Order: sequence, then C-alpha cells, then structure tokens
Amino acid sequence: MILVTFILRRYNREVQTSEMFNTAGRTVKSGLVASAVVSSWTWAATLLQSTGVCYRYGVSGPFWYASGATVQILLFATLAIELKRRAPNAHTYLEIIKARYGTVAHIVYLVFGLATNILVSLMLIVGGSATVNALTGMHTIAASKSWSNTVRARAFVCLPVADDPQSTSSRSVSLRTPWSAASRRRS
Repeated sequence: MILVTFILRRYNREVQTSEMFNTAGRTVKSGLVASAVVSSWTWAATLLQSTGVCYRYGVSGPFWYASGATVQILLFATLAIELKRRAPNAHTYLEIIKARYGTVAHIVYLVFGLATNILVSLMLIVGGSATVNALTGMHTIAASKSWSNTVRARAFVCLPVADDPQSTSSRSVSLRTPWSAASRRRS
C-alpha cells in the first residue's frame, strides 16, 4: 500500500486531498462497504474467539457466533442510511454529535472515541503479537515492537496528504431536523 501510494504520487502526480483520502471521493460501491463493515467488526479477539468456538462446538460454532453480529450490523446499516439522509455532508459521528448536541457533548464523545481507538489499537497489536508468537516462537514483546514499528512506518509515509483549500468551506455539518442545536439557538 505504501508503495502504491508513492508510485501514484510520484509518477501519476496524483494529489489526494484529505476529503478524497477520507471518503474515497464518495464513490465506494455497496460491496466494498459491506466488506469494510465486516472487516471493521472482525478484530483479533473476534477471530480468536470464533476459532475457540469452532474447536468447542464444531463447524456450526462460528456460524452461530457470527449470526449474533448480524443484528447489530443491520441496525447500524439502517441508522447509517438515516444519518446520511439527515446530514449528507457529515463524515464522522462526531460531526453529527456536535451539530445536534453542541460543543460539550462533542468533546465528551471525542474523548471516548479516542480512548476506544487507543484500546482497540493496543488489542490488535497484542493479538497480532500473540499470533506471531504462536506461529514462529518470537518473543511477544519483540513482536509487539515489530508491529508498532510497522504502524509508525506506514503512518510516516501516508501522513503527507495535501489539503484542498476549497474543502475547508464545506466542513460545517447541518442536520435537516427540527431538533438540532442550531435550530434551538435560533428559536
């Protein structure tokens, strides 16, 4: 991925704005969205737990384990469609929280979101390290350091993204509902 980004930037002179990078130009089809949802839901703990369920209950174990998640994925898909209808310019749930509830709630959700991302990242690194340890016998701490260095290298290469000055004007999100914080301030 790093090599592809470098080649596109160097030889095709493809300049990606932060808007294009974060939303893929809003041209992603439903099949890729479905695979992204499933891959986002499938963490290291999910893979290890489903393997344990398969060992305990046979082939049907992972099927029933995964079927429990279909309810939350279907509910989230319905919620995402409704949110996209009410706030078409929003990119994250934090933008919607800020437009609906104001700055204080936005900061609270921002702190919780960052804490969740840190915990999930640590969980993925430790799960990957345990897997490398089981496969190769490499020490778990050395494998953790290896994973974190890989993540740092990827972030270092992918961070220089040009920002489009025109996209900064469209960053405000307005909700199309009578219960938004902006409409309460006006009345």
